[in-house]
Amino acid sequence: MPPLVNLPKEAAHFNLALQLHKPEHGPPQRPPKIDNAQARIYSEAHLTPNRRDTMSADWLSNVEPMVYKSRIKVPYTWSVGETGSRFFVELRDNKRLFGKRCAGCNTVYVPPRKMCGRCFRDTDDWVEVGPEGTLQTFTVVRYSHELQPMAAPFAYGIILLDRASTGLVHLIGDTDLAALRAGIRLAPVFREERSGTILDIAYFRPVGSR
Repeated sequence: MPPLVNLPKEAAHFNLALQLHKPEHGPPQRPPKIDNAQARIYSEAHLTPNRRDTMSADWLSNVEPMVYKSRIKVPYTWSVGETGSRFFVELRDNKRLFGKRCAGCNTVYVPPRKMCGRCFRDTDDWVEVGPEGTLQTFTVVRYSHELQPMAAPFAYGIILLDRASTGLVHLIGDTDLAALRAGIRLAPVFREERSGTILDIAYFRPVGSR
């Protein structure tokens, strides 16, 4: 039987069905329908190995490898909610830092949280914190990248603001990085133009510097 790969799809299916369902006696019966997968399996089974290899080689020789490099950017904004909005508005308009206290465990969260993660209850009171605080720990960044908020070298630190129970992660600048130590006192440096983000504080620096 000749290969079916050169036949149109409908003809290949009909021819295959006739070969598979031709009765020994009597007139030919109407062949059942078969799908593409059955036709392909049958067709490839009747090709010689050399023919299959030739077809594969011919197909590959006509394909030019292509590499497409791209970069996807997905800018987006989201609402910080009622609690976060008050925190950022105070930062932007008044250069004041606030946290929220849980009445159950007396924890003052900074940045403020609507719900206490320890007591699983809503936080209650707004508490002004800082502006100074104590450096708990830090890491020094020594290489620059376009996504970093300032040029290297600089440090990220966790700062426990006065009257707060949780640390605030922020930048540390305007200092000798080799002299940084956990436990030193830091104060915020506010930007002149503020837009209501955590970077309205440009960075923290040691108290008394400049």
